[in-house]
Amino acid sequence: MTNASSENKSETMASSGDKVHAGHELETGILNRVREWIDVFAWLRLIRTLRLAGSPPMILIGITTLLVWWVGQHWILGEKLTLVAIDGKAASVVSASQDSMMTTMQFVRLMNATTVLNPSIQDARVFRQFGSILWTIFIWSPSALIFLRQGAQLTAGRSMMNLRDVNQLAILRAPASWLTAIVPLVCVLSMGLIILLIGWITKQAPTSTWLLMPSALLIVLIGLPCGILAFGATIAVPLAWSALANEKDPDALDSLSRGYEYLYRRPFHLLIHALVAFVLLLVVTFLATGVVSAAGMVTFSILGWAAAPHALADLIGRILAIIPMATCFAFSWALIGGVYLLIREEAGGQQVEDLWEPKRPSRKRLPKLPKSDRASEG
Repeated sequence: MTNASSENKSETMASSGDKVHAGHELETGILNRVREWIDVFAWLRLIRTLRLAGSPPMILIGITTLLVWWVGQHWILGEKLTLVAIDGKAASVVSASQDSMMTTMQFVRLMNATTVLNPSIQDARVFRQFGSILWTIFIWSPSALIFLRQGAQLTAGRSMMNLRDVNQLAILRAPASWLTAIVPLVCVLSMGLIILLIGWITKQAPTSTWLLMPSALLIVLIGLPCGILAFGATIAVPLAWSALANEKDPDALDSLSRGYEYLYRRPFHLLIHALVAFVLLLVVTFLATGVVSAAGMVTFSILGWAAAPHALADLIGRILAIIPMATCFAFSWALIGGVYLLIREEAGGQQVEDLWEPKRPSRKRLPKLPKSDRASEG
C-alpha cells in the first residue's frame, strides 16, 4: 500500500508540473525484442516468399533463362536437342516436368560412367563439362540475382522491386557473381595440377617406398582443402550471390568468404532454415504441378473434342511441362535470398528488416507558372 500511494503521489506531482509523466516502460528486456511470432521463430519469415511463386514476371524470367540455358547446354555437350513428348494425360505433364528438372542438374556432373570406362573420350568429355559449367554460371547468375533480391525483399517484409530496377541491379552485379563462382573452381584446379605433378613424379619410381609415402601425405594435405572448397562451393556460392544482390557495396571475394563462413561456422542454423525452405519448395512444387496437370486435362480434353491436330497438343504439353520447373527454379533462389538474411542476422546481429535499398532517381518537379499567368488564371 505504501508503494502504491507513493507511486500515485509521484504521478500526481509530475502531471501538475511542467512535465507530464510518460507512463511506465513495460517493454524492457525480452519484451522489447519479442512482439510477434517471427521474433520467436525467425524461419516464419520465409513464408512471405511464396508470393514470388505466383508472380507471372518472375516465372517468365525463369522460363526464358531455362530455355536459353537448355539450348546452349545441349550444343556444348554435343547432344541432340529433344523436348519431352507429351500426350493427352495429365500424369504425363507431371512426369515430363520431373524429367526436365533432372535435366537441369546435369551441370553438376563432371564425368559420367561412360567417361570413366572409356578413357579415349575422357579428355573431350571433361572439356565439354567444364564448358557446360561456365555456360551455366554465365546464364543463371543474372536471373539468380533477380530472384535472390526479390526473395530478400519479401523476407524483410517489403514489396518486390519493380522489374526495371531489379534488372539493372542484376546486370551491374553479374560480373562479380561470375568471379565469385569461378574463384573456387580455379583454386581447386590449381591444387589439382599440383596433385597431377606429384602423381607424374611418383610414376618415375612406382615401387619406391620412400617416395610414395611422402607423396601420399602431401596429396592428402592438398586434397583436403580441395574438398573443403569444392563441397562448400555448392552452398557458399549461392550465399555469396545473395550478398552481392542485397548488400550496398559488395565485394566478390568478401561475399565468397562470407558464404563459406556461414556454412562451416553455423551449419546447424543453416540446416534448420534449409529444412523449412525445402518444405516450402515441396508445397510450391505440389501446387505448380497440380495447376499444370489440371490445365493439361482441361486443354487436352477440349482439343480432343475439337479434333485438333496432335502437333498442337504436343506443343502445348511441352510448354506446360516447363512451367513447374521454371517456378521451382525461381522460388528456390528466392528462398536462398531469404535464408541469407536469417543467417546474416544470426551471424552478425544485423536485423532482417535492415536491408539495403538502391536509391531511386529523384522525380522532376513540375515547373512553376509565372506570376502573370497566375494572375490571369485568377
